[in-house]
Amino acid sequence: MRPLLFMTTLALGISTGLGTGCGGGTSGKHDMTSLDVHNFRQISEQILQPTCVSSTCHADSNYTAANKLSLCSSPQAGATATPLCAATSTLAHAYAALVDAPAVNKVAVADGYLRVKPCDPDSSFLMIKLNLPEKGTSAKVGFGEHMPGSGNPSLSTAEKSAISDWIARGAYFDEPDDVSGSVCVPRSADMAAGAPVDLATGAAGDLAMVD
Repeated sequence: MRPLLFMTTLALGISTGLGTGCGGGTSGKHDMTSLDVHNFRQISEQILQPTCVSSTCHADSNYTAANKLSLCSSPQAGATATPLCAATSTLAHAYAALVDAPAVNKVAVADGYLRVKPCDPDSSFLMIKLNLPEKGTSAKVGFGEHMPGSGNPSLSTAEKSAISDWIARGAYFDEPDDVSGSVCVPRSADMAAGAPVDLATGAAGDLAMVD
């Protein structure tokens, strides 16, 4: 049975750029030969953490500069005394920062975009950012610059497809490791009603976001 998991929407902004303090050139250097990505945990571990977080762009240590978008899913030490990801970082926090969370890019807000809109990758601001032209974009114009930005390598077609398929299936938090396909599985009525569920325990209640 598919777990009925719902996160309270957190109104955090999708980055229109990477902001100051972002480590240019370090993103994207991960082992593509072992990429085996299907569900959100795998997307986080194999794509978001090595590409978006390890570059310091969307880590807790750069939380403010990256328009308050942290994709940290576990504690990580940093190159300085400041941790890259806080001790309280969990996969649930990374999920809540994306799914059903409204974008704050001014143009995206006017158009009503969410960072990740379940079952609709084409209308998910995350995919829009990943698919923007790599050159000729500005952090201050339109939807901002292509992500990953600041000269970091673009995600591969396989990586973007894995994220798109996950969104298309419904952007669920918990799926089998070998899940595949891109057919939307609509959320149940209780999830649509907005009853929050603690992803760790299954109990009702809000999850606190990393400050």
